[in-house]
Amino acid sequence: MAGTPRRLALAVALALCALSVTTALVPGVAQGQTFLIAGVIRDSVTDAGVPGVTVTAGRHEGGASTPIVEFLPPATSVGTGVFQFPDAPAGTYTLTPTRTGYTFTPVSQVVTVNTGVGDKTDADFTATEQLYSISGTVTSAGGPVPDITVSDGYRTVQTDSTGTYTISSVPLGTFIVTPTDAQERFSFTPSYRRVTVAGENITGANFIAAAHTFTVSGIISDPEGNRMQGARVSVVGGQSVAVSSAAGVYTLGNVPAGTVALEATLAGFTLVGAGGRDLSAISVTGNLSNIDIVAYPTYSKLFAAGVHLLGVPVEPVITDPVATFGTAQVARYISADADPWVLGTADPTNADLLVAPGAGFFVSFPTDREVVVYGTDVPLSTPFSMTLLPGWNLVANPFPSSLPFFHLVPAGTAHVRPYGFTYNPTTRSYELVSADAAFGTPTALSAWEGTWLYVTGTGGQTLTVSPPTAATAAAPPATAKKAAGGWMLPVTARMAGGADCSTLVGVREAGAFSALNPPPLSGGVDVYVSGPGGTRLAADLRGPGALPAIWDLWVAGGTNGAPVELSLPDLTRVPPELQVTLTDVAAGRTYQARTMSAVRFRSATDTPRQFRLTVSSRTAAPLTLRTTAAMQRGGTVSVSYVLSAAADVSAVVRNTAGRPVRQLCVQRSAEAGVNTLQWNLTSDAGAMVPNGRYLLELEASSAGGDRVRALTTVSVAR
Repeated sequence: MAGTPRRLALAVALALCALSVTTALVPGVAQGQTFLIAGVIRDSVTDAGVPGVTVTAGRHEGGASTPIVEFLPPATSVGTGVFQFPDAPAGTYTLTPTRTGYTFTPVSQVVTVNTGVGDKTDADFTATEQLYSISGTVTSAGGPVPDITVSDGYRTVQTDSTGTYTISSVPLGTFIVTPTDAQERFSFTPSYRRVTVAGENITGANFIAAAHTFTVSGIISDPEGNRMQGARVSVVGGQSVAVSSAAGVYTLGNVPAGTVALEATLAGFTLVGAGGRDLSAISVTGNLSNIDIVAYPTYSKLFAAGVHLLGVPVEPVITDPVATFGTAQVARYISADADPWVLGTADPTNADLLVAPGAGFFVSFPTDREVVVYGTDVPLSTPFSMTLLPGWNLVANPFPSSLPFFHLVPAGTAHVRPYGFTYNPTTRSYELVSADAAFGTPTALSAWEGTWLYVTGTGGQTLTVSPPTAATAAAPPATAKKAAGGWMLPVTARMAGGADCSTLVGVREAGAFSALNPPPLSGGVDVYVSGPGGTRLAADLRGPGALPAIWDLWVAGGTNGAPVELSLPDLTRVPPELQVTLTDVAAGRTYQARTMSAVRFRSATDTPRQFRLTVSSRTAAPLTLRTTAAMQRGGTVSVSYVLSAAADVSAVVRNTAGRPVRQLCVQRSAEAGVNTLQWNLTSDAGAMVPNGRYLLELEASSAGGDRVRALTTVSVAR
């Protein structure tokens, strides 16, 4: 139990004392039997014995309320805290402990010893040491200095943000208070203070810190070692600023000791510590030289929220794709892998995702994002080489300016198809890119733009790319000029959230051309042409030959049950003497392409929908429409028109601003020859129209797909 060792020590001490007790006379006390008064003085915090405490014992004349008539010789507690009065005559005593710097509980206590009660051996006290504090400030040039260590030789504290320190729990005594700086930034006045604690808290133990200052210097150069002039270097949060000279040298003066952060800037460049040195944590313990800095060319581009196919125009210092693009929604395509898509969301540290010039990435930005990259420029004086794998590859323009496609894939390049597919974030569709301007599609990659390329053969293939400014770049091939006599017809599939506008069919006077269908994006719609051996083609242009020409089209992808539109948006390049029809094989319905807007259906993710596009010679002359002058008789206007063949006719009256006033008919069947329309001079609302000039617009469409329009004026006067 608590206190047992000390109690045992007390018992032993008392036993020894009892052997020597005699009946000697105590001054002022009659000779006779004596008794033992003893106890233990314990520390209130540690419960350890407190030595050096003086205890007085005053004997009362009678009971505790009577005067004290005499004192026994005082007792002093030993190392275990034990005190004793071994030969106290019978009587009542008041015991009072005292020691400088302590208070006691109780302050005193009354004990009685006699033949009736015997000895008193549990006259215990609790001692509480009186503690104080030493406080002050550490300042420099009137300002606070935080993080300075202050010690009194026994206790240690740090100055806070206001430069204040407080050493607590200080006992009575004299102490040497000393400030120190672990970073050796300052010297102090005075270097120490002798402080005596004599019963009250000590304040105003202040120190003045004088900062040590040094110089920091180095050379600023670009990655090729060229010295950079005009770069600004400063100490963050300080007053020291320097500008690099023509030799690239900078020197900062009055740099305080300690750990400082340097900031270096130069327009168009990102400046970082040479050799990987962290400029935000420079340890200054003396004058420093060779704090060299590298100025890397910096490029930036703002990308709108959404999907982009891109690359970087520099050999970047930071190759982490998430850090570079600010999102883990990053993907690359490695055709040699069983699962070719490498996703940043699943494996962001995959080596195939490392950012490098010439590498193409699909990136989905959740919000508008300015991508900033810095590193070593790709040389413009020598060709750039990249290794491609068999199948589809994602590549990108490695230069900071537009790259003609014939520089990326020079004419006659073995094993690399002479076309690519970029991604248009506005239409959310692929676009054919090649060196042939006759396709009406892009013939160059802009800076930061990526593309699909297809490689044939086996094993890796090296593609040598000519810089856009290289004087030795080959001239574009002759097919870059539009060939006469051919025609092309784009095919487009659209659905909510995406489209495929890259499919192209037609006839090419220069000879057949086909392009394989690139890998579709997840969840997107894809329209392709059946090619030889079941291949999927995005472009199928045939050489001159007999008509009819037939293409089997397939529409795949999209969300199951989502609405899809298949259209032929531009028939202007198809000669008017050709008839174009589109057959929905699944529905068994054929549409005249020149009169339809789009075929609408719902997607099935597991089953592509088949269509058949047929281009053939017309079996009849083109439809013509001719009007005669309008004539008003009373409240009616009559207009005659002549059709070269039977057709469906729509007619609308418009005001001179082009706004519709009255719809006279919609897709009304009309025979070949002269036909007549009448207008009763009322609007669609049934109100009489005011006098004035009006336009009558007629549109006729034939079963063969011809669509023609005609206008005539109508003057209304009453």
